[in-house]
Amino acid sequence: MKRLTERLENGVINVKYASQHETAIHRLATIEDILGDNYDLDRLRELVEVHDTLREFAEDVARQFGYHGTTPDGRPAYTTGGLSTLEWAWSLLGWPDPKPAPECECQEEGCHEWATGGRPTPDGYKWLCGRHFAAYEARADAEAALSERG
Repeated sequence: MKRLTERLENGVINVKYASQHETAIHRLATIEDILGDNYDLDRLRELVEVHDTLREFAEDVARQFGYHGTTPDGRPAYTTGGLSTLEWAWSLLGWPDPKPAPECECQEEGCHEWATGGRPTPDGYKWLCGRHFAAYEARADAEAALSERG
């Protein structure tokens, strides 16, 4: 939801757009309807922090224990593998199954395999799939052998 207010450095609170005053009042009334008459803003702040922490934790667990699969177009993705606990985590996070994982893709141009390790390359450090990692290792070994000869 888009924020309707801004707090200035001097502490003044502005409604961002003059036409939004009525919308801001209705939103405040809705929030108060949800919270009831006896709410504590400090406790509400704590709950939001706990919610954010639990979401981060759920994402970490889902990435750690989710199965490595692929999207329909063959790109890396996390999947529940039909495991009900992971299905529940995916549901809580609002993730599709499979969940695309572009950050886990091999960084070699044109390759869309799961990256399994990283190493320095002539183009800088890259996360690579097993095939490209082995190719760079073989190249480095060959260059080392040539250096020893010459």
